[in-house]
Amino acid sequence: MVSGSATVSLDSEPGPAQSRLTMDFGINLATSADSWKVVKRAEELGYRRAWFYDTQLLNADMFVAMGAAAVQTSTIRLATGVLIPSNRIAPVAASALASLNALAPGRIDFGISTGFTARRTMGLGPVKLDDMAEYVRVVQGLLAGDTLEWTFEAKQRKIRFLSPDIGVVNVADPIPLHVSALGPRGRKLTAHLGAGWIYATGHVDTAKAAVADMHAAWRAAGIDPATRVATAFTGGCVLREGEAFDSPRARAQAGPHATIALHNLVEVEEFGDMGRRLPPALAPLLERYRQIYEKYEPADARYLSNHRGHLMFLRPEEQLAKAAGARVLGTVSSDTKARPVREHGADAVINYATAKFADEVLRLADGRGPTSSSTRSASPRSTRGCAASLPSATSSSTAAPGEGEWLHGADGDPEFSGQDARERGPLLRAHARGPAPAAHRQDLPPCRGRRRPPLSRVPPVDREADPAAGRAIDAR
Repeated sequence: MVSGSATVSLDSEPGPAQSRLTMDFGINLATSADSWKVVKRAEELGYRRAWFYDTQLLNADMFVAMGAAAVQTSTIRLATGVLIPSNRIAPVAASALASLNALAPGRIDFGISTGFTARRTMGLGPVKLDDMAEYVRVVQGLLAGDTLEWTFEAKQRKIRFLSPDIGVVNVADPIPLHVSALGPRGRKLTAHLGAGWIYATGHVDTAKAAVADMHAAWRAAGIDPATRVATAFTGGCVLREGEAFDSPRARAQAGPHATIALHNLVEVEEFGDMGRRLPPALAPLLERYRQIYEKYEPADARYLSNHRGHLMFLRPEEQLAKAAGARVLGTVSSDTKARPVREHGADAVINYATAKFADEVLRLADGRGPTSSSTRSASPRSTRGCAASLPSATSSSTAAPGEGEWLHGADGDPEFSGQDARERGPLLRAHARGPAPAAHRQDLPPCRGRRRPPLSRVPPVDREADPAAGRAIDAR
């Protein structure tokens, strides 16, 4: 699988009097053996750089993929994004970079960090900053053609490239250094090394403060910030015209980036904090994910499950109500309200002012009735809303928990119909297994909105085909 996200870089270009800042765009790749196909297309579209993840237990080998991209492209820069020091000894990394430089002269970038995913997937915290600095010293010294002292297996040795003159590697063209630095100590080291800077950002104000701190660090080291490349890593999805923000495609592409914070925060006590926080309003989401995390096995290696799919795909348990095929059903009182409800996550919308609610529910559920419902005040300007789960045409009494559920949102209230209804999904699914799903009726009271046709108007389900749904109707 190939997954990507955007990078935005500020580069300096020489001008008549002083450096001129330019902004360009790149892509991040969850490295696969055929990532060159995406990189080649990115080059055709004018992207400046392609950054390759160095996450050995999740992705293909970074340098193999970069080598393939090097021979398939001619202008785009190829960058380790980012290389993790513990993944290979410094001389091996230097050789790999110099080999790439022979295939794509002057188009290679050396990005490095102390490690997040590559280390966490092995149950490890980040590399120490001092160790990373030493690693950079050795790699850069070798790339400069120097003979230098290197400590390995508790002994210092002299090392250098022995045959660069015959063209097996390229140490003539420069390979710029970029350091991923999320905190002030890392940014100070970045400036000390005279390196470009990489910053993973998800919030504009936080990013602005980090940029200001990085500029101050560069200036303190006697470096003009305009002479260095600053790269912002961010994830998301460019929506098509008219596409909903949570369309299946958008969720598949942007969702894996949104869950990074959850993967990090449930492991803070064990591995440290990479710094990505959640807005206070999403604190309940973290606690819900923590409950999922604490059930992962084996208990002494929960990181194996926690990081599966990291930055590539959403695991079923990360997709909340839609994890098992649930769909959001919105109800509105006018056609003008239908579009915003669809845009905010509803897969289908019923205008109950013009359509027979019971008939539409049965049509959408292929003749089956609801299995659960709940109400809440959606907003001061809307009527009360319901969250109802219905079996789909393909569901049966032997289906997986929650499979084929429908969630019914509030009238014309996009926030509730799209977001809050989905947040109730795990509760609905949790009670969908076993012979008595009616046990949670106290948590999900029946709909009482005056402008809502009562659910009692929905005809009974086929009790022989779906006895669990029948019992849920009886309990209501």
